[in-house]
Amino acid sequence: MLPFHIGRAAHLKRKLGRYCVEFYRYTTNPGFADEFLVRKGTSAMASIIQQLITGISIGSIYALLAVGYALIYSIFDFTNFAFGSLMMCCAYASFFAISYFDLSLPLALVIILVCGIVISVVTELVAYRPMRNKNASRLFLMIAAMGVDLILTYTCVNLFSTNVRPLSVEFLVGSVKFGNVSVAKLDICSAIVALILLFLLWTLLYKSKHGIAIRASSVDTKTAGLMGINVNVISLIVFALSGVMAAFAGMFFGLKYAVYPCLLYTSDAGNDFQQGVYLQCDRRSGKPTRRRNRRFAARCTGNDDYRLCIFRLA
Repeated sequence: MLPFHIGRAAHLKRKLGRYCVEFYRYTTNPGFADEFLVRKGTSAMASIIQQLITGISIGSIYALLAVGYALIYSIFDFTNFAFGSLMMCCAYASFFAISYFDLSLPLALVIILVCGIVISVVTELVAYRPMRNKNASRLFLMIAAMGVDLILTYTCVNLFSTNVRPLSVEFLVGSVKFGNVSVAKLDICSAIVALILLFLLWTLLYKSKHGIAIRASSVDTKTAGLMGINVNVISLIVFALSGVMAAFAGMFFGLKYAVYPCLLYTSDAGNDFQQGVYLQCDRRSGKPTRRRNRRFAARCTGNDDYRLCIFRLA
């Protein structure tokens, strides 16, 4: 039969975990207090640094996405909704070049970049430029972008199915430890590559003739055309740059998560959006409070029955 205080400590260990054991050690050994506080402070600081580095690495990938969107929006004043599907196509190109055909990394990078640039430029020539030549409003350009997004997404679904495909590069597997902080090699590589790309883009925009033409077109496209700038050439350059950003972003997204259709819509932003939609429900019955909310929830998820849509109540 164990003494009461030892049995009690074992019970607390089973119920509350290791913190209760440390508390028991602190109560029975006052000299343990300094060690406990120092260790907890070090662990908290290491956790903060770990989260900071992770945020920087993921934020660098989102920076590439934002630049790809902003380049097109700044000149043509419409949101290229097909950019997510373009990134997904580049992720599939990364999978087949690196994992399926087992090509060397430089050759795989060339194939990924060519895939991103070609799809982006073809989208501009086939979908957007004919509408701009007819002076179509930005609403029609956005609708065309949605159509391109659906075409690319469901083409990949029909060709490659919806299976999740892992993507990895051998020398990016593992992590590097800096004291108590462990940083994945992929996070370090993605942050460095994103910074290099952003620096090269800044150099192009502010230190080259084509960069001046791009910035002039972003101010006023028609006036830039009257001043002798070939807006069609500038549009090709901008969409090619957007394809480069999508290529690297798609590759790093595939390496960090996996490769499958609707890759861009797996972020926390989509989950927060769903949560914002589904919170407009009665907590007892789980039904939307208004008929408009029922239609909205069904439209967002593609389910006609709103009861299949409301699965995330906070």
